[in-house]
Amino acid sequence: MLGFLFGGIVMAAIVVISSVAFSSRGARGEKAKFVLKLNSDRTSPNLQEGTIETYVSGQVIHTPDGRSFIVQVYYEFHLWKVGQRIGTFEVEMPWTYYSGRTVWELRAQREANFSHFRAEHVGIRDVTVEDDFFGSCDIVTLTDVANDDLLMLLQDLLQLDSLRVDLPTDIRITVALSGLAPALQVVQIDVVATVGPDTVRAGFDLSVDESELLL
Repeated sequence: MLGFLFGGIVMAAIVVISSVAFSSRGARGEKAKFVLKLNSDRTSPNLQEGTIETYVSGQVIHTPDGRSFIVQVYYEFHLWKVGQRIGTFEVEMPWTYYSGRTVWELRAQREANFSHFRAEHVGIRDVTVEDDFFGSCDIVTLTDVANDDLLMLLQDLLQLDSLRVDLPTDIRITVALSGLAPALQVVQIDVVATVGPDTVRAGFDLSVDESELLL
């Protein structure tokens, strides 16, 4: 979930808007951790453990389109019959991620095509994770994913056999976004894909650290 380059990495593609105004704070130094929800209808039983961590580094890149931060992504999954899968990569996250412009436009258009994915705004709902309430989250579904780093993460997450005989297809990533959440401002991530004859699901919740939340 997830996190990720506008026009590239999915999780940085959709800007958060919530019932409160956006923070004017900088994103640098913020971090977020997402934990796989086991024993639930959101996660298939072959997925036995999993985390995704994101960290917004202090590095800033200046481009003709404005400033971008470097976001470090680390993931670790443990799958039945497959074992452990670990990966890390860096992506650019544009400052406009926090401005609200992208999600306002997506709300108005309902859907949009980007260079490495298709996004659809499917609604607004409240989300509770670890007894923490996030009101009026934007719910966005992402399809047609074509970013190599994100596809590798998804393949590692959804792998059913040690030889990668069946790679995931028909991937759908649904994210709940809130301006109250740190770093990527993602609260929940739900992945659904077809792997061979099976439908595989992986649901993640933000692991809430009160010190990281917007006051």
